[in-house]
Amino acid sequence: MEQNDKVMYDILNSPLKKIILEQLMISPKTATHIKKKYAERSLSRPSISRALGELKQIGLIKCINQWHHRSRFYSLTDDGKNIIEKIKEIEK
Repeated sequence: MEQNDKVMYDILNSPLKKIILEQLMISPKTATHIKKKYAERSLSRPSISRALGELKQIGLIKCINQWHHRSRFYSLTDDGKNIIEKIKEIEK
């Protein structure tokens, strides 16, 4: 299995990671913005932060204001954009 296939499989099996990538496709956001957007799903801030860290570690997102410790904004990398576009194609 290719690395990109493993990443896509991971995203498809993690609704939270998919939600995060879809939201970051629209615009950069903080963990708090994502939590508020999906308040009805009772997502916890720690689980969102953990998923953000995992997505950052595999290179799908990046922190655009690392110096700020309270409200870190995240955006998609080119790899992140490519992965979410491929997932959207698969789901059509």
